[in-house]
Amino acid sequence: MEDPETQIPLLIHTLTRTPPHLQSTAIQTYFLPSASFSHPFVRTGSWDLGNGLNSRWAISKVYRWYKILSPTIDVVVVSVAVDYGQTNTLHTFSTTDQSPIGSQVNGVDTRDTKALAKQGTAKTAYANIKQTFRIFPLPFYKADVELVVKLDLVWDRHWRRYYISRQTDLYDLVNTLKFLWVPIWLPVILWQYFVTVICILGAWVGWPVTLLEERWRVGVTGGREILSGKGHGEEKGERDGMVGEAAVVRFVDLKNGDD
Repeated sequence: MEDPETQIPLLIHTLTRTPPHLQSTAIQTYFLPSASFSHPFVRTGSWDLGNGLNSRWAISKVYRWYKILSPTIDVVVVSVAVDYGQTNTLHTFSTTDQSPIGSQVNGVDTRDTKALAKQGTAKTAYANIKQTFRIFPLPFYKADVELVVKLDLVWDRHWRRYYISRQTDLYDLVNTLKFLWVPIWLPVILWQYFVTVICILGAWVGWPVTLLEERWRVGVTGGREILSGKGHGEEKGERDGMVGEAAVVRFVDLKNGDD
């Protein structure tokens, strides 16, 4: 993909809401042969045995079963963010299917994503997604969940596009449990609220420890201090809803003092 921000939402809809041949084509086009897939209930790993038998093939079967179980999936891509920190660079690709082949790049097999990762930090894309998952033999089953899809990307200078080396579907505990038939996620939510109350009480009871940490900086090796500035609505003449002068923040090495 040339523009991850705009193409990732289209890719996600292609993988979840299109006929099987388009779904398969998208996986072959955008995923590396040894790409991996991770989900709370599924994991492919990264491998390539040759002759098309690789983890990308396993990913295509995972998505195929996903669509067999739930032919109609409601998916909304809320937002996409891409971290353009550093680049993994792939130079040699197949001219027939425009997907990476088992060639050498600086002595590294392009199918070996772990070795490629040593040449630089992969760019990472994050997609916030809301979906409704149904299982067609179970008419009363429905899972309304929210997740973040994390995509590790590598860049090919020759084709000037990104390929996916790893997909990780990130669910919190409650959204993971929503996939189960028994609604055990409800007591989990109650338990989380209960633990929040325990934390509040613990913070109140443990105020002497807080004073000790503040006075002696116990367990602190670095941090930042607000040196000056005014908070919300403190500037003269401001009205509600307007922000005052921004605070000046300076990073401080607490081990070496405040200079």
